[in-house]
Amino acid sequence: MSSLNYCSLSKTNIKLDDYLNPNEVNQNLLTLLEKIPPVLDDFKRYYVFYYRNPENTEYQQIFSNLQNNIDSFGTKLFELLNSIDVNTDKLNEKLNCLNSMILNEKKKNATLKSRFGVIENKTNASSELIYDYKNMYEEGYLRNWGLVISILIVGFLVKNTYSNINGDMNSNLKNVATSIKNVGSNLYNNVITK
Repeated sequence: MSSLNYCSLSKTNIKLDDYLNPNEVNQNLLTLLEKIPPVLDDFKRYYVFYYRNPENTEYQQIFSNLQNNIDSFGTKLFELLNSIDVNTDKLNEKLNCLNSMILNEKKKNATLKSRFGVIENKTNASSELIYDYKNMYEEGYLRNWGLVISILIVGFLVKNTYSNINGDMNSNLKNVATSIKNVGSNLYNNVITK
C-alpha cells in the first residue's frame, strides 16, 4: 500500500494530530524506567525470603504481587513499544506518500520550467545546472561504455576476418602492413633529414 505510485493522501489530508506525541511517549517511558529499579530490588529480596520460607504466606503474597508488578511493567513496555512501531509505520507510509507527491510535483515543475524557459533565482539555476550535469554525466557514461564495447567487437571482428585458423595474419595482409610501415618510415626519415 505504501508504493510510490499509489498514495492515499490528498494535499489537504496531511495532518499530524493523530500521531503519538514524542514528549508523552518519552515521559511514559521515563516513568516506567523510574518505577522498575525499586520493584526489582524488592523482588530480589523477597525472592530469597520466599524460597527460604516457602510456607510463609506473607512472603508468598508479596512475592506474587511483585511478580505481577514486573509482568505489568513488561506489558506496559510492550504496549508502548508496539504503539511506537505502529506510529512509525504510519509515519513512514505518509512520508513515502509525501515523497512521491513531491517527486511528481518536481517533474511537473521541471517540464513547465523547460517549456517556458524560466529560471527564478540563483538557487533554482544552480539546482537546474546540477540536474543538467547529472543527466550529461549519465549520458556520457553510457556513451563511453558503448564506445568501449563497440571497439572490442570491431577489434574482434577485424582479427577474425584477417587472420587464418591458427590466428596468424594472412600473408597478403602482412605484406600490405609491411609496405605501409616502410612508406611511413621513409616519409618520416625524409622529413626529419631535410
